[in-house]
Amino acid sequence: MPRTKKLLLPNLKASSLNETLNYNMSASGVYYPRPRRNYSELLDCGCPYSCSDVELDSTQPLMKQSCRQAAHCKMYEKSRMHGWYGYMGEEMACHKSPECSDKCNFMTCKKPTLKDVKFEPPTSFIRNEGVVIASKIMGWPAEIDTVKQMLCLLTSAYNERMNYDIVVFSTLDQDNKTIREIQSIVEPAKFTLVHENVTVGGLIDSMTPARRKFFLDNCIENHTHQFTWNSGCPNIGSIRYNWQAEFRSLHIWTQPELAPYKYMLWIDSDSFQTMRWDKDPVDFVIRNDLVLAALNLQGKGGGAGLQAKIKDYFGHHLCSVIVDQNSSIYAKIDVEGCGGNRFDIVHGFFHIENLDFFRSNMKWMTKFIGEDRLSRNPDDQEAVTTAALLLAPGRTRDLHFSGIKLNMMHNGLIDGKRQITPAQYLKWWQYFSERDFPNGREKCSKYIVAGGR
Repeated sequence: MPRTKKLLLPNLKASSLNETLNYNMSASGVYYPRPRRNYSELLDCGCPYSCSDVELDSTQPLMKQSCRQAAHCKMYEKSRMHGWYGYMGEEMACHKSPECSDKCNFMTCKKPTLKDVKFEPPTSFIRNEGVVIASKIMGWPAEIDTVKQMLCLLTSAYNERMNYDIVVFSTLDQDNKTIREIQSIVEPAKFTLVHENVTVGGLIDSMTPARRKFFLDNCIENHTHQFTWNSGCPNIGSIRYNWQAEFRSLHIWTQPELAPYKYMLWIDSDSFQTMRWDKDPVDFVIRNDLVLAALNLQGKGGGAGLQAKIKDYFGHHLCSVIVDQNSSIYAKIDVEGCGGNRFDIVHGFFHIENLDFFRSNMKWMTKFIGEDRLSRNPDDQEAVTTAALLLAPGRTRDLHFSGIKLNMMHNGLIDGKRQITPAQYLKWWQYFSERDFPNGREKCSKYIVAGGR
């Protein structure tokens, strides 16, 4: 029989509890009120299984077997919450996943228990030598404002304790005043802005004749001197975006400004912190001798073109990417049968790499780009994923499933996995920064200008 339970959410006034927090809860699920459902870190949904919000997301590359039934219960919960017509009944939801059998029957369930998840113990904040924080921008004024915001937030959340050097690559040159302003935000950490000193015409001239002909045939402009970074071409896409993908796939590993460092924390300029980090992902990577660690995977990689390159270089295809119970990310390979497969790839907004590993495998990184200069297909996310999984099996981890949750907002998602309300950073900052990120609010309020989506 359903029973009523009061669920306490953080920082809500007691006077509002009777209105918003009394609702029916059976052993198979909790019915969250729509405005506050994102505050739940753990959902009880069918015994003996309890699953995190991330594990309940069926779009993730691996949803634990024990959470499949819980996901069906979540479907029931959501449909009931929104009043959808013909929603899935509770008992049907709890029986829908056959691997759970009778253990999922909420009528016979006695006590939900938490599914054991193996991961490394929490890491401490120990400054390691040879670490650099890196990012890349095109260099327009709006992007300068965004990178100031990102670096101030990252400093408040993490780097004020570590003081790792910071390197930002910019396609367009910047004046000394801009560089000094950014240095003042991140100090005492050392800041370097690197002008890439490239032009669109120069990049096109450096292509092979076949690639140049393909490029020009698919673009509106007919001469290289007419192209700008804002140019876009049918079947090719945005030139500026394609350049950053090529740079991050191939050129970044040999940049002299990164030569003194062994490990790189990469963060996109539009990735914004929502609270102070309570675990150190860099120390986690170094202690576990990883070549790559990321907060999220997303399913966009592969396809016939990239699979052909993989088969030619490695002698097999990359059929799929899997996260195991220990949060290790690994590749399933096969000589035949998956030549057109697409697979999950590391989400590019935040990851940590062993630079020495990628420098030592430039032969594959060069093969990866091949004739596809100034192209988004393949891109940098596929580059780091294929190199790490195929050349160093067992040395790539999912940070989130390892217990390291940084609560970083990028394109409306927390750590690339969880929707947040409000999804716009500017609105989140207005309503929640004082509560969740007080030291960031104190230091960074005057730099908060980006994050409207």
